[in-house]
Amino acid sequence: MKLFFYAKIGYELINEPFAGNIFKNPLLLIPGFADRLRLQDAYEVIAQEIRKYDEDHIIFFESVTWDNMFKVGFTQPPGGEKYSDRSVLAYHYYNPPDFAMELFFKERIKDIQRLNIAGFLTEFFVSSGSQSENVKAMDMCDEHNQSWLGWLYKPYLGLCSYNDGMNGGFYYNNGTVIYDIVHITARTYASAIAGNTINQYFNSTSGEYELKYKICIECGQTEINYNTEHYYPQGFNVQITGNVQHYSQNGQVFIYPNSNSQSNELITVKINAN
Repeated sequence: MKLFFYAKIGYELINEPFAGNIFKNPLLLIPGFADRLRLQDAYEVIAQEIRKYDEDHIIFFESVTWDNMFKVGFTQPPGGEKYSDRSVLAYHYYNPPDFAMELFFKERIKDIQRLNIAGFLTEFFVSSGSQSENVKAMDMCDEHNQSWLGWLYKPYLGLCSYNDGMNGGFYYNNGTVIYDIVHITARTYASAIAGNTINQYFNSTSGEYELKYKICIECGQTEINYNTEHYYPQGFNVQITGNVQHYSQNGQVFIYPNSNSQSNELITVKINAN
């Protein structure tokens, strides 16, 4: 018997929406045009219905897929400015067909800042394509304080580097784990930050991790997840600057205020393998 557990993060309205009838109106192919003319109004209707029953959960909304190197056409999040703190721009990056990853992230961050919302890379190659490119995408998410989810492809058309005996994802056909694929995704990361994030950094070769944030005393504790097997088999050390305390337990480092902590104080956390 298998048991499955999940937590609801929010609602994604449409995954990879199309622009509509491009034969009737070819202008819909212009980046950003369909977002404003078609999708924004549709998202408003859906969001209004969701908010009748749920004021709290996040709404994820996505532009047409060819906006990637351009400004999205939305002028507000679903529900307007009132729901900015519960709205997330969902976006995908695949190379191919996408390219110029730095330009891609630059445009998405500009959209996120303009709309005053959060952002989430909800699809990109993980078990397929170039591993170095996949790691770079994760690094870019860290650099820009973005969350990410990977998409697993089966090895159709040679998309996967592990075609021999593999059915896609994290396992070979015989059930053996593909170590390299698991390794690049088993990154150290902060699952909860009690304050305002400045930046975080992870080195997938050495396991070095750094997090900087301005602490919020009333916000609870910061939680950092780590994987001992893949990055810290000989243990690790934690160095912290700032008036906080910490302890490690069950694959997590917990950081919490002490009696001398002050809100907005800069906290720097460094984790290094022994």
